[in-house]
Amino acid sequence: MAAAEYQSSTSADVFSYGITLWQIASRATLYPRLYPEDVAEKVKNGFRPKLVPAWPAAFKQLLAECWSYD
Repeated sequence: MAAAEYQSSTSADVFSYGITLWQIASRATLYPRLYPEDVAEKVKNGFRPKLVPAWPAAFKQLLAECWSYD
């Protein structure tokens, strides 16, 4: 899927914000074994980064809400 096919939206911005928070908190590479062209399809099918059990519950809830489908 080409970048020109994506449309910006508030939902996409919130999802991206959650991803950014996850990257800062985890200090890990996001989707290290996936090719960029495969990420969009996996995300559409519900694939999300794993939450670290030691993170505060409120933070994990925030990430889950950022990544929800509504």
